[in-house]
Amino acid sequence: MEKKCFKDEGKRQVSYYVCGAPDGFPVVCMHGAPGCGLDFKCLDEKAKKADFLLLCPNRPGYDDTDLYEEVEDILITILDDVEYMLSDYGISQDSKIAVMGVSMGGLYSYALTHEFPKRVLCAMCVAGCGELSEQFVVHDLNWFEYIILSVYQSGFEFCSYILFSLIWGIPYLLYKPAKSTFNGFWYDCIIYYGGNWEFDSEEITRPMLLMHGDEDNLVPVSQTFHMSRIIKSSKRKIIHGKNHLDLCGPDLPYCFEQAIDFIKPFLNRVNTSIRKKED
Repeated sequence: MEKKCFKDEGKRQVSYYVCGAPDGFPVVCMHGAPGCGLDFKCLDEKAKKADFLLLCPNRPGYDDTDLYEEVEDILITILDDVEYMLSDYGISQDSKIAVMGVSMGGLYSYALTHEFPKRVLCAMCVAGCGELSEQFVVHDLNWFEYIILSVYQSGFEFCSYILFSLIWGIPYLLYKPAKSTFNGFWYDCIIYYGGNWEFDSEEITRPMLLMHGDEDNLVPVSQTFHMSRIIKSSKRKIIHGKNHLDLCGPDLPYCFEQAIDFIKPFLNRVNTSIRKKED
């Protein structure tokens, strides 16, 4: 797996990982939290066999991607990094791509699919975080997520930051002290717990495959049911007997196989259309 870095227009460093077939069909892979593009290294061989190129950006604060100095629209600004990455790798703006998000990366697969409907051929979510509604707050979130969400939505953002530090940040900082991962994780949680999606997911029209384990106690499977009802063009696949760490870890290659089968029919239509135009 190859690592690449570039500077954006503001001279921020952005890093990403590349694996699979160098000239294959591009799939943008959004990692979970905490994590980085290396999470998709296990898909390298399957991607090569399927002729897919995996481009795995590291979000701000993760790995060697710099944080933003000033950010107002966090979610949309992160999507800019994806555009810069595609350009840096040499993929033209009129080229089709697919998107796959894992866990917290699911937020960004929804966002990319919404923001670039003409460019995204189709998208996949694996145990992806969805929009939080009252039914999730009351019934499905585990106790520490519920506390963070309640404090954040009550307006005490600073208290939420301290609570988040104790529950999530400190253990990971001890594990990886030299990185600014804590801040990147905080960006993600502002969007997830704060509900700062900045777009209407009901407007998503591209085909999506939403995969989730029915024993997921970290990101409730009800979120996938909820998102599949909102997104009319989506298809859900519930994987029985699997939890969050299963799908984000040892079973991620299986989920990628499902993603390959999902992408190929749409890719065949595009290739057929291109051949007809050339003829």
